[in-house]
Formats: sequence, C-alpha cells, structure tokens
Amino acid sequence: MHGLTYRVAPRSDVPARVRYASRCLAEVAALRTATRVAGEDVEATVILTASQGLAATAAGLSRTPHLRFVHYKGVPEGVCLRALEKIFARSGRSIAVIATNAAIESTTKQRHPDRRISVRSFTVADPSMYIAEDERRPARRELGIAETEFVVAMVGGWWPYRDMETVKGALELLQRPVTLVVCGIPVRPSELEPAIACGGGKVVNLAGSVAESELRRIYAASDGALVTRTPGWPEEIGTVFDAARYGVPLIVSDHDQDLSDRLTGEPWVRLFRAGDPQALARTLEGFAERPPPRPDQGAAERLGLTSATETISAFCRIAATLPRRRSNRVRGTTSTG
Repeated sequence: MHGLTYRVAPRSDVPARVRYASRCLAEVAALRTATRVAGEDVEATVILTASQGLAATAAGLSRTPHLRFVHYKGVPEGVCLRALEKIFARSGRSIAVIATNAAIESTTKQRHPDRRISVRSFTVADPSMYIAEDERRPARRELGIAETEFVVAMVGGWWPYRDMETVKGALELLQRPVTLVVCGIPVRPSELEPAIACGGGKVVNLAGSVAESELRRIYAASDGALVTRTPGWPEEIGTVFDAARYGVPLIVSDHDQDLSDRLTGEPWVRLFRAGDPQALARTLEGFAERPPPRPDQGAAERLGLTSATETISAFCRIAATLPRRRSNRVRGTTSTG
C-alpha cells in the first residue's frame, strides 16, 4: 500500500504515514512473537524502527515493554495518527527510545516530550565483517562485472530524500563509464539507465532485499559505496557504517553537518556538496582516477561504534528503567520498514 501511495503522491507526506501504519502492524507482530518465543525470562526486547511514528500504539497492541531504536526523524504523524497515539498514550510509558544521534533525540523530545530517550548508534563494530582482498575477483565474476570496470554500489531504497535526481544529473556529466550496482526497495533502475549510458556505463540491478552474504558480495565487487541525501535528514545511515565495517571506500553527500564532521579526515571518505550534480560528477571522476584507500580495521570504532557485547550491556541498563523488569536475556527484533 505504501508503494502505491508513493507512486500516486511521491512528494507528499501521505506515503510516509501509510508506511507508519503498516510498519506499526509489523512491529506489533514482531514484538508479540518475540515475547512468545522468549517467554518472560528476558531482560530487554529491542526493535529497530525507522521513526517515532505510532510507538505507543505498537506498545499498546503488543503489550510488550521494549526499547525502540529510532534512526531518522521522519515526517510528523498527522492528525489521524496522533489521535491513535492518544488512545494508547499510557503505553508510551513502557517504551525507552534510543535515538541514533542528537538531532533525532531533539526531534523526538519535541514530538514526544514524555518519552525516555538516550543516544547511541544502532550499528555495532564487528571485525569479522571486514572483506578480504581475495573476495573481490569471485564477487565480480558472480555479478558479471569485469576486473577493469569502475564499480559503485548504491544500497537501499530510493525514497525522495535519497536525492536520485542529483545522481542522475551526475551520471549524465560523467566522461567515463561506471557500473552502478543497486539493491533495495523500492529501486527504479530504468530512471538511471539512460543517464549512465551516456558515459558507456551500466546498471547491475539487484532490486529487493538481500541476505547478508549477498550484501557482502555487492560490497566486495565494488570500488566504493555511494550515499546521497537531501539536506535536513540527519538519520543514522547504516550504509555509511557498513562501508567502514566491510572496508569499502565511501562517497557521501554533506547533507548532515554532524555526520560530515565525523567523516572529515578519514582518508577513505570523499564528501561532496549535497544536491550538486557537478560536484558529485567531479567526485566520481576523481575517485576513479585516484582511488582512496580502504578503511582500516579501526575505522568503525573511530566513528563511535561499539562491540555487540557492550551494546547488549547498554540495552540491559536502559531496559531497567522500564516499568516492568524482566531478567537474564536480551531478545532483539527488527521491523520490516
């Protein structure tokens, strides 16, 4: 349904609000399933969600106190969804929100001043994810990519704030071929194919959700990862941190000053001015001619990521502030949005 509303009204807030509703139902199912599978012998139930929308409703319908990782600010819920949240307002006390940066914390406090809120990254540092040099050749062979091709990965759905117009404009300006590997929901490779063909490049279309092994193959085959956003979306971008964890050089727009500050000085990162196709084209040209080094093994920690063990300990400390206490184990669930 949210895909249909996006096609009908791509630049309105309606698709996001429809998505809030569908995500809420998915979260309710995930939370209830986690409770049933784990029983009462669990210290914290954790769910990763896209925004603050319908948090109290999800808690009320699932009857599950939980921690909610909120990784982007999203649009306001609107009159109808706010009314639904008021019905379940009491359930809001059984939620602890974990904002992934200070900007999202501020937005959450403005919209939901009574929520418990803390700040930490949802991405964990995992040295085992780092891609070995000998993975590149078989990954390219499996994707039908030649050794000599300049390959850039674009992972994730193409929502309006992903700024695909800037990517399209940059591809039209490029004087060299580039192979763009795309995956996610939704993606519309046909929008970029005429532009990328101008320079003799191509799109490798892997539309849809991918397993971790497939994602690893995409990054192993790529010379770099490309992340673009319009200004005003200070979300935690998992693909930025995946670049550090997998060991892939990164091209990223300067849409978020806090993120830019964290990335400035990292030799494996190339920043470009958000919304500027010429700046992106120049950055891609320079990237291809003078490839930056891969991130070193310590890059993830320098960006503020912590180990899984430390993250779980933090979950347990935060869960202790909820009205209902549970014991001994942590159960994690992930929303479908």
